[in-house]
Amino acid sequence: MPTVEDIDISSGVDGIFAGFVLSTALLGVTILQAWTYVNHNNDDWKLRTLVAVLVVSDILSTIFNSIFIHEYLVQHFGNFLRLFTVSSGILAEFLITIIVIFIVQLFFASRVYLLNRKNIWAPAIIVITAVLGFGSGIFTIVKQFQHRQVADLALPAVRISVGFDQAMILISDGVATVALSMSFAKARSSSRVKRSITMLQDLLAYTVTRGLLVTLLDVVFMIMFAIDPTNLNWMPIHLSLSKFYVITTIAILNGRPSAQASRNAGYADSESVQISSTFATRTANTATLRAPEYALQSFGNKTFVEDNVNDSKNILVTQEKSVYNDDHKFTV
Repeated sequence: MPTVEDIDISSGVDGIFAGFVLSTALLGVTILQAWTYVNHNNDDWKLRTLVAVLVVSDILSTIFNSIFIHEYLVQHFGNFLRLFTVSSGILAEFLITIIVIFIVQLFFASRVYLLNRKNIWAPAIIVITAVLGFGSGIFTIVKQFQHRQVADLALPAVRISVGFDQAMILISDGVATVALSMSFAKARSSSRVKRSITMLQDLLAYTVTRGLLVTLLDVVFMIMFAIDPTNLNWMPIHLSLSKFYVITTIAILNGRPSAQASRNAGYADSESVQISSTFATRTANTATLRAPEYALQSFGNKTFVEDNVNDSKNILVTQEKSVYNDDHKFTV
């Protein structure tokens, strides 16, 4: 019986296959984070819609990954020339990736602005670089649609557009991380309430970790692509990039204390309440959060004059034995 000689195609598909496996595994993490969010959030429809869009995009990305894996390894099995072409599934996945990154960057730009409305430079830089990066990504997709060979990834126009896209992403994410970290650190240093400090430390840790992770991934991807774009060893990072953006964003949202937990805690300072609420997109109500039972249960039976749940006064508790409102200090 004649033997069939093996043909090793690993050099052409290893990067794609590894990226498919990794990104599919990360989809499970996304679903877990989304399940946690659905069961614990108290957000309005805007933020729920944002999370839904990100999760659906993540699922679509995995579907398109499956399509081009099927095209390469099943539908055109044995056609090795097919391995040197850029599949439409890859281009569709690339489009979803840049859309997800763009949406996440705009979300963080809005949070930076809401935390400090006086400083418009940071959110402006985030938005401008996000738009430039998104435009560069669209240009890359158009070029790849016109030139469907893997070798065309080395075209100067493609290499420059990919490099510019990644540079804009790095700047946008970097500014967002620094701005949010400064807001959290400032609020933590000025707070004297233990629960608020813990909440702010958690948000700071999530933000810094997210910033470092996405920055590292972007830098490694940019270096690997710049060295040899036709060697698809950068594909695992590329196919997983949007999923890391989705996972880390939902993780930050899940890291906030719920509104009920804040009430049950018995006290909080106004700045930490504002920060937590800013990430819930309920800024219209955060500055007027006033529940008399939550302020009084932990401090005895004293009551405020004209105590009213709908009162617009801010309550600030800075010490365990002192309760402040807009006009007076009550020692209990």
